[in-house]
This record gives sequence, C-alpha cells and structure tokens, in this order.
Amino acid sequence: NLSLYREAAARNLHAKVLLAGNKAILTFDTNSILDEDLTLDFVHNTLAAQDFKVIAHRSGESMYVAELPVTPTGRWNLVVHDNANQWKLRASLSLPAIDAIKLTY
Repeated sequence: NLSLYREAAARNLHAKVLLAGNKAILTFDTNSILDEDLTLDFVHNTLAAQDFKVIAHRSGESMYVAELPVTPTGRWNLVVHDNANQWKLRASLSLPAIDAIKLTY
C-alpha cells in the first residue's frame, strides 16, 4: 500500500480537496494525465458504519467534483485514488472545514 503513495509522489501529484455541503471538489496543481473519474474513500475515525465511497468526475482541466451522500462532520480519513489503484493520495479531515485541505502521499 505504501508503494501506491510513492507512485503518487513519483508522478508529482499535488492536490487539495474542498468540502462544501454535499460536494467534494478536488483540484490538482497541474493538469496531470489522470482518468476521467477518481475514487474518494471516506473513512470515519471511529464509526466504520459511516464509511463511504464516491466517484469524482472530471470537471475542467484540473478539477474533479463528487456528490456526497451526506455532509460529513467530525474526523475522517480521505483516500483519493485512480480506478486502477496505481496511485493514492490521502488526508486527515476535521469537518466542517472552511479552507481546502492538502492531500499528501
């Protein structure tokens, strides 16, 4: 699993996620060659029954948008990856958040 984060680093992927209501907006610093869709795995820190997965669709050159089934609050871990699972980015979220949150390797 660690190798997938290394692959993201090798691809020089830098992204941020902004959660606004029931939408997740993912932006990359550059127009990387990525899939049309990316997967976002939301993992609740203490309540596994609240975990969910959504698909973010490309919306412009370096942006992806996903509709969330709920407006998440509290502490979450987010993993963003391509459909082939060749790379992953992650973030620890404390929600609600006002600013975009940087994804790391």
